[in-house]
Amino acid sequence: LYPIWLSLLKKASDGNKFFIDDTKAKVLSLLKENKHHSPERRGIYTTGIISETDVGKIILYLTGRKHAGENIDRIIKERTSSKQPILM
Repeated sequence: LYPIWLSLLKKASDGNKFFIDDTKAKVLSLLKENKHHSPERRGIYTTGIISETDVGKIILYLTGRKHAGENIDRIIKERTSSKQPILM
């Protein structure tokens, strides 16, 4: 399934408009890491991203220590240079 997710990420990057939002999440392995290793970043988030493309909407969820701004940066880096500026 990972190759399919990567393909959706690439297609979403060429969207015309993005909607993003964060919410706190609980991931047991990351909570355990917080208790025992005291990492530099302790927050855990699920970022929901809706990308409006020419052929429809693509909805992605990313869960981990990165917040919405960092997750949208990952998607924007996949964007082809020929696309117009985006709206958020």
